[in-house]
Order: sequence, then C-alpha cells, then structure tokens
Amino acid sequence: MRGNGGLQIIALDEPLPANDRERTARDADPAPDAHALDGPVESPRWRRRARWVAAFVAVAAVLALVVGQSVLDRREQARRSAIAALPGTLQPLGPRLGERWRTTSDEWLVGEGPIGGVAVTVQGDNPYLVVGETGVVQHVVVGHDPATGAVLWRRPYPAVSGTQAPWISCADTLDAVHVVCEESTGERWDPDGVRVIDARDGTVVRTFGAGSGRSWTTSPAGLLLTTQRSSRAAPSVVLVDVATGDTRWRRSLESGPGSGADATSGWVSTQAVGDLVLASTYSKLWLLDATGTVVRQLTPSAPGWAVPVRSGVVMWAFAERRGDKDASGLLLLPDGTVRDADEYPATIVVDDGSAPEVLLLTDSGGTGGAVARDLATGNELWTSPDVITSAMVLDGLFVSASSTRVTARDARTGEERWSVDTDVYPRLSTDGDHVVAVTAANVLALDPVDGTTLWRTAVPAIALRGDAPAVTGVTLGGAAWGGLLQLGDVGRMGGSSVLVGPA
Repeated sequence: MRGNGGLQIIALDEPLPANDRERTARDADPAPDAHALDGPVESPRWRRRARWVAAFVAVAAVLALVVGQSVLDRREQARRSAIAALPGTLQPLGPRLGERWRTTSDEWLVGEGPIGGVAVTVQGDNPYLVVGETGVVQHVVVGHDPATGAVLWRRPYPAVSGTQAPWISCADTLDAVHVVCEESTGERWDPDGVRVIDARDGTVVRTFGAGSGRSWTTSPAGLLLTTQRSSRAAPSVVLVDVATGDTRWRRSLESGPGSGADATSGWVSTQAVGDLVLASTYSKLWLLDATGTVVRQLTPSAPGWAVPVRSGVVMWAFAERRGDKDASGLLLLPDGTVRDADEYPATIVVDDGSAPEVLLLTDSGGTGGAVARDLATGNELWTSPDVITSAMVLDGLFVSASSTRVTARDARTGEERWSVDTDVYPRLSTDGDHVVAVTAANVLALDPVDGTTLWRTAVPAIALRGDAPAVTGVTLGGAAWGGLLQLGDVGRMGGSSVLVGPA
C-alpha cells in the first residue's frame, strides 16, 4: 500500500493560449543536430563554468600586465634616480629652454651643483693671469641663491699687489655643507693656506696655515692633506675632519727612489678612488684603505703621474714616451696586476657604472680614438678611430662625440648602434631620457636607443633675462651644473656662464 493512501499524483497538461505556445516554441532549445548526438552534449552549467574560467584568465592576465608594468616603472624610476644623482647630469629637458640666472664675466662656479643649498662661485681675475706692477688682485667667494642667482653672502680674500696674480682653487668638500679654498702667491705646490668655508653663510670655520700640506683633495671621509719635506723624504698623507680639523689618521709612506722630476718639484698628490685613497709622487704611487693602511703600491720604471680610470683601475702615465715601441703608461688592475698600456684615460663626463668590466681609454698615438680593454685581463676588446672630444657611459653604451658627430657603441663589443652628424665640437650630457649634445649653435636631444633627433633648440632661441646673448664656442660648449645646462664660459676663459633649464 502506498504511503499516500494509494493516491497517485497526476500532472494535467493545461492547454496554453496561442501566444504563449508560440513564445514557448520560440524560446525552446532547438532540436539537436543528428551528428551532434554522437559527441558529448554541453550543459548550461559547463558553459557558465567556462565563462568564469575565461573571465578569471582574463583578469589574471590583466593583473600580470599591471604588476609587470609596475615593476618596470619602479625599475625605471630607480634608474632615473640613480642617473640624476650622478655628477654631470641634467634635469628633464624639453625644446623650450630659458635662462635661470648667469654669473658675472669674471666669476666661475664651484663644484657640480649647489653646496649646502647654495650656489658657490669665485669672483676675481683669472687665477693664472699676470698683472702689472701696480695691479691689485682680490678674489671673492660668493654664495648665490641657486634658483635665482641672488647674492646671499660674500667672503673676500686679502688683496694682493705685485707682478704676479695669486692663484686660487676651490672645491666641494662632499659633505653637503662646506667649501674648501686655497690661495697662493708663490709656487703652485706651496699654498699659503687652506680655508674651510660654510657654504650656507660664508663663515670661515677652519684655516690650515702655510706648510700644512703640499696639496689637498676632498673625499667623502674628509679632507686629505699631503706633505713632503723634500724630494728624498717620505711623503705623509693626513685625513682630517673638515669641520673640526681633528686628525682621523696619518700615514707616513715609504720613501721611493728620487728622480729629476721629484727633485725640482717636490710634487705629491692625493685623489679619492672609490673607497681607496691614491697618493702619488712623480716616481711612486700608493693606494690606501679607509684606515690609512697601504694596500697596494707601485714604483714605475720612469717618472710620470697617476690617474684613476674606472672600476678601481689606476693608470701611470709616463711623463715622456721612451720610444716608438714602448708603452706610454701602465695599468694597475684591482688585483694588483700591472700591464703595459699605450693609451691615456678617456674623459668621461657621465658614467652610470654600466659595463664595469670594461676599461675605456683613448689612443696615445695622436689619433685620440677610443680603446676598450677587459678589466680582468687588460686585453684589448675593440678600438674606434673617431677622435673623442666628449664621452659618456649610459645603459651599457659608450656614447662619444667627435668634431662633428655623436656615436653610440656597445661598451663591451664596440658594435656601432647609431651615429648622428652634428655641428662642430658637441659636448655631451644626459637627463636620463635623452643624449643631450650642445654645440655652438644648437642644443640637440637624441634618442639613446637609435639616435633619432627628438628635438632641437637653436642657442639664440633660448629665452634670456640678460642683455648679452648666451654663446658657446669651439672650446667652451655646454656643461651641466646642478641639473641645469651651463652655456658660455664653461672653461673659465672669460665671459659669463648662463644657466639654462626648462622654460
């Protein structure tokens, strides 16, 4: 007996109105194709699932693109920031350029940009000019607003009368606060004194008197002073705190054999080479670490001078070429290996550190062409006959300027990527996006990938504030200072420097 008392449920088919019957027939699934019955029948649930899977895949693809682009954007931003921090680089430029401010005709800028938020200049006669018997020479260190050029402070040096003008040299101490200056009325390697000036207000915070050092150089660790009582005596290197004058370390270096050059000059010099200090005379060089310990030294076979190259390599350039078949210098590699070299260091205005395993030099045989050597072995990698007047290392490219051409080569292989004709003697810089070439007539922005000219601005078209035009010459060209384009008196040859940025 059924649980429902034997009753059975009967479904009655109620006739539908004609309109409803037509709608139902129209909405019903079409009859399956006879051939389709041989395979599986796709259910509505499967179709919905497939749509969800397709949507998920599409969303995942979009997210991957977004994340990938975000990573690329961060890398590009990091690249731009790294390039912007390099000396000799420009802020982003466009074809509309205008003057920010200019120096006076007897004034030159100190350092690669503002120091302590101030643009520091030295004002006065050119340091190598000779004046008449009644001439009076006075140098003035001046602090300017880096945005407008307005004078913030002035620090005069004592006026000197005589037949020879005193020379003066100033440099950034690399501590973002101070400037160091020295002046002398005598020999170049016998300064009368060194002054440390607070760039923010012009205050003299420290003075090192005459005899405190034969030469000096600035470094991130402090001020390096060198002394040598005679050409036969051992030179000493002293690292002092710029602000307090406290000695951090002192190192007396082993005396090397004397030479005619040493005997006449008593010359001794220091330079910062990465984390090391390079000290040298005309007959010997030493490399010291951050504690003043000698880690490497070299006594070359002939007099000369030591020059940092890149990637920790030092070149010893002989003062005189000993013969047509003899090398013009030596390469001291980071592992202490010494190799002959027939080149001189290339002047590289911007180096982003790419292709660090390549040494970039210039031929010493009179052609001035580029020579690339392997850092590990010193072996020659490639050469280029173009006479180099200015060069950069950017994104693995060696970008060089010759008299009327800019050329980009793979720094590792020497393969030419592109070459562009320009006006005479272009000078190079970069804002990260462009290779900027400045000539006497134009400022050109080139695509670093293929050399395409993206924009060109004629120098006379630059919007100026002063009456005198911005000019560049064969030897002056343009340079970068504080991210601005410096036109005019780049080489301190007379005439004002005009600082140019986006209009």
